[in-house]
Amino acid sequence: MHGITSRAKAIAGFSGFNEQADQKDFIVCYPQGYKRSWAIQIPVGGANRKGVDDVIFFNQLIDTLTTDYSIDTIKIFACGISNGGFMTALLASKLPHKFSAIALVCSNLFNPIDEYN
Repeated sequence: MHGITSRAKAIAGFSGFNEQADQKDFIVCYPQGYKRSWAIQIPVGGANRKGVDDVIFFNQLIDTLTTDYSIDTIKIFACGISNGGFMTALLASKLPHKFSAIALVCSNLFNPIDEYN
C-alpha cells in the first residue's frame, strides 16, 4: 500500500513486485487509498476526515479477488510503506485470518496494538 500523498501507480513502479510476480507466478494488487491516504487510526489524511472504512474495503477486495482469480487463500500477504504500512498493521490487527504475513516499510505497529482490536 502506498504512503500518504502517494499513489498506487507510484508504488507499482518502485516496488519491483510486478517483475517478481511475473517470475514467481503470483498476483499483486495495488489499491488506491481515498485522496491518497488510508483510514488508519491516527488522524491524518483525507480518508480519516471522510470516515472511510478501509478495513471493510480490504475485506471486500480480498473476497472479490479470491472469487475472481485462482488465489490460494493461505498465501495472502500485505505490504505497505508509511501510511500504507500503518494500514497494513491495522489490517493484521483487524483481519488476522486473511493474511499469512505482513511487511511494514517506514512505519511501525500502533501503541498499544490491543487498543485497536
